[in-house]
Amino acid sequence: DPTIANPFPDVLLFLGIAALATLAVGNFTALWQRSPRRLMAFSSVSHAGFLLMAVLAFGSDYTVSVLFYMTVLVFMNFGMFLFLQMAEENWQVRTLADFQGMGSRIPFAGVMALLFLLSLTGLPPLAGFMGKLLVFSNVWEAYTSGGQPMLLVLLVVGILLTGVALFYYIKIPYYLFLKRNQTAENLVISLSNKLLLVFFTLPLLVFFFKPDLLLHWIEKLLA
Repeated sequence: DPTIANPFPDVLLFLGIAALATLAVGNFTALWQRSPRRLMAFSSVSHAGFLLMAVLAFGSDYTVSVLFYMTVLVFMNFGMFLFLQMAEENWQVRTLADFQGMGSRIPFAGVMALLFLLSLTGLPPLAGFMGKLLVFSNVWEAYTSGGQPMLLVLLVVGILLTGVALFYYIKIPYYLFLKRNQTAENLVISLSNKLLLVFFTLPLLVFFFKPDLLLHWIEKLLA
């Protein structure tokens, strides 16, 4: 029954428009940023749009997918912002171009950053993929049960903007690994920062291959 699946059609329409606006503004504004921090800030806006999309999936088990996505997002964002803090404080990185050629000088941190960014995009084999898959699946389930066109629009736009996100997230690895830099200066990363990067990366791999671990914890929390 569509009425049961979506008891508040006006609320769905209003919040759906808000989710679309948040997704569009976050993704397209991030696309033109030259500052890594500003790029990540606007990408966080787009993730808020995905979370709002998940909340609108009335008639499905959306609470679990929202909490899964939020948990994974914490690890992705904290890890990436740790990398950016290291880059700013230790290597004087202020713009994307400042990363030029640094991948060969900081291979460990560069690979960690690549994993965070791929997960933020929503690509396997990382938990960001599972988070977006759960959101998209719940939105599709809510659409098929309630027949609300806004949900289908959100689903299509969300998938398309995931492709847009790849274009701006890939900028950092592009400068790190594909642009050359003649400087041979050795860059040092402290052991504590290496351990922190690993701490934020491991759950992204574990929750991709074993998403039931996190889903089980969330279900126990909600029980």
